[in-house]
Amino acid sequence: MGSARIPTPLVLVLSGTMLAIGAAAFLSARFSDGEEVEEELPGAVRPEVDVRRGTPEAVAETFLDAWRKRDYEVAMALSVARAAAEVEARRRRESAMSEQERETAAMLWNTMAEHRLTLEIREREAPDADHVVIAAVARGHFLNQDYANAVRFELRRDTDGEWKVSAMDFPGAEDPFSATPEAP
Repeated sequence: MGSARIPTPLVLVLSGTMLAIGAAAFLSARFSDGEEVEEELPGAVRPEVDVRRGTPEAVAETFLDAWRKRDYEVAMALSVARAAAEVEARRRRESAMSEQERETAAMLWNTMAEHRLTLEIREREAPDADHVVIAAVARGHFLNQDYANAVRFELRRDTDGEWKVSAMDFPGAEDPFSATPEAP
């Protein structure tokens, strides 16, 4: 079995997050006067995906939201071809992680994906009635910082006439939401 490499920025963020969580747990136990205070840890719950359909733009934004939140069922339901294969590959990479790695990474992913990104459409091409290409900037705010990144979607209508993402790319950059170990 090959060794998985976790990117340095992810290790630093996870380390800082775990130190903050540990300090908060330690201090809350010391100053709670014996009271049981049950607070939810940041990132402990996966944010829900707001599913929107109908237009290619709505499907693209929902797919991006599902991708970020690692809601594989929604992402698979909204994808075909290469996009569906990438969702499945990401699911397999995550499943290959140890339970501890998965839990730690999920806390980070859930915190990062707490708020939905919006797409600022820059260009829309429709080579034919069943194929749309969208170039956009994904904008949002997470980890106390504004976020903006170029993203490109290809969408196709399926046999039921529903729009599906066939490809999603981040031009000039790796997928910024794939803070997962490299495949073995």
